[in-house]
Amino acid sequence: MIGIYAVKCLVNGKLYIGQSIDIKRRFKFQKQSLKSNRNHNRYLQEDYNNYGKDNFEYIVLLEIPKEKYNSSYLDNLEKEQILKYMSCNRQYGYNIEKGGNKSKEVSEETKKLLSQSHIGLGVGSKRNEQTKKLMSEHSYKYWLGKKMPIEVRNKMSLTRKGKPSHKKGKPISEKTKQKISKSQIGSKWVYKGNESHFIKEELLEKYLSNGFQIGRPHFKRKRN
Repeated sequence: MIGIYAVKCLVNGKLYIGQSIDIKRRFKFQKQSLKSNRNHNRYLQEDYNNYGKDNFEYIVLLEIPKEKYNSSYLDNLEKEQILKYMSCNRQYGYNIEKGGNKSKEVSEETKKLLSQSHIGLGVGSKRNEQTKKLMSEHSYKYWLGKKMPIEVRNKMSLTRKGKPSHKKGKPISEKTKQKISKSQIGSKWVYKGNESHFIKEELLEKYLSNGFQIGRPHFKRKRN
C-alpha cells in the first residue's frame, strides 16, 4: 500500500505524519522502533514511553494507486498533510520536518535547537581534552616513530582511497624544498624485512634494538 500515514497519540491527539511505498511494513517498523526505544523521532518516542503502546494508533490518511505513484507526487501529498494537521507545531504533532524526501525543510523549532547545539563550537572555540585526544590518535602525526596497528593503517587507507592528492601536478616551491630538506637533517632510513621507516636520529637506538637495520630495504623482482 502506497500513501500517507499517521501515528496518533490517543491521549493528546498529536500526530506524526509520514509517507511510504509500503505502509504496512512502515507501521511494523514504527511499532518495533518505538517498542525498543529507538525511534528516530524523540518527541514521539518520549510520549510513547510515557503513555504506552495501547495509547497509539496507526492510521492510513491517503492511499495512492500504483499507476499514479511517483516520488514528487508523494512528497507533495506528505507536505500538504503535515500542513493541514499542523504536525510540525509541537502543540499538535511530532514532525520535525515539513515533509518530502527531496529538498527537506526543517521546522523553525528544529532550526533553533540546531543553532543552540552549535553555540561555542565556532572558529576559535576550545575543544575538551577527550576530543583533542581522539583527534590526535586518529591523525598521522600521532603515529610518527611508532608502529602503526594494521587496523589503523587500513582505516587511513580507506579514507584516502580514490581521492587524488591536492598537490598532484603542482610544482614544489624552493621554499618548500628547503623546509623538507631541513626537516630531514639527522634523519635516517631503517628497515626490518619489508617494513621501513624514515626516522630522526634520536630514535635510531630504539629501532636498532628492535632488530632494524640502517638503510632501505631491497626488494627482489619476481621473474616471469
